[in-house]
Amino acid sequence: MDGPDRAKTVYNWLMRDTKMSVMTVRRSSVFPAPAEEIFRRLQRLDTLQYIASPLAAFSPTGETPSDGELRWEAGKTFAFRLRLFGAIPLGDHVIRVLEFSDRPYAIFTREANPFVPIWNHRIELSELDADRTRYTDDVEIGAGWKTPLVWLWAWFFRSEEHTSELQSLVDIS
Repeated sequence: MDGPDRAKTVYNWLMRDTKMSVMTVRRSSVFPAPAEEIFRRLQRLDTLQYIASPLAAFSPTGETPSDGELRWEAGKTFAFRLRLFGAIPLGDHVIRVLEFSDRPYAIFTREANPFVPIWNHRIELSELDADRTRYTDDVEIGAGWKTPLVWLWAWFFRSEEHTSELQSLVDIS
């Protein structure tokens, strides 16, 4: 089993018992680019891989379009092999897109992997003016006793230092 069927099976298994407490990381940054451009870049697999590096590495488990577009849309499910720091295998990370809107710009996903069964992620883009966009990232995390440790990792991942990596995407074609 591969691709979308595998992703759905893994997702259902991971979400079987998600009645646990959660913690939330919320970060906001202003990027020197139009919201439309940032939103377009967020839809690319290479953007996900670039943003996650070096803290995490994502490799698709199914077919990936040759143009690198993830083709996000509500109801779609994606599965990736996840490696912490690019080296430690964490199994399949499943992303189910619940909301995908280009006006207003918003993406909401329910994600899970064997170590973090709850990773609910919302990205909102607010155009401040023609050349500046507020990027807001909310990640709700539930990992049982590991939740505070995962929250700390996610806070660092979404920190200002890492946000500079995301901001550099504005200069990448």
